[in-house]
Amino acid sequence: MKRWLLILALLLSVGLNLGIFGTLIIKRAQARRFAFEAGGQGGPQLERLADRLQLEGTERLGFIEAQRRFMATIRREGRLLRRDQQALRQQLTSRTPEAERVEELVSATAKRAEALDRAFARNVLYVREILDGPREQRYVQFLAQMYSRERRGGERPRAPGRR
Repeated sequence: MKRWLLILALLLSVGLNLGIFGTLIIKRAQARRFAFEAGGQGGPQLERLADRLQLEGTERLGFIEAQRRFMATIRREGRLLRRDQQALRQQLTSRTPEAERVEELVSATAKRAEALDRAFARNVLYVREILDGPREQRYVQFLAQMYSRERRGGERPRAPGRR
């Protein structure tokens, strides 16, 4: 009888420890997400990119503000796009999918994807407008690197001037 109680106590202890460990992991992930969404919007990465582009003064402030607005738009529209895509998948895999609802969701996802593309294009055009010759060229090179790595499915692009 004592042996079974000891085994039961051990199992309860292991379960409790796993529960605590899982809670800590979830809290840490939520804290990181909150820090990013609550104003961290690119923080050090944007500063480093502005440094690599050698931006100063109003150019730097305009660039960083444009990137933050762009990131906020991407987050918002991306979240809505994922929501619409999830609803579309649910509708398509439901027992009796409604054709009208499927069409609405397809249209909604297309509009969201277009909004993301437009936000990106507006951001690039605005940034190119506020940058002067050499800085604009470095920014364009950064974009070209980003596109080439994206096509190859490789790592994230390095900031201009970084080896």
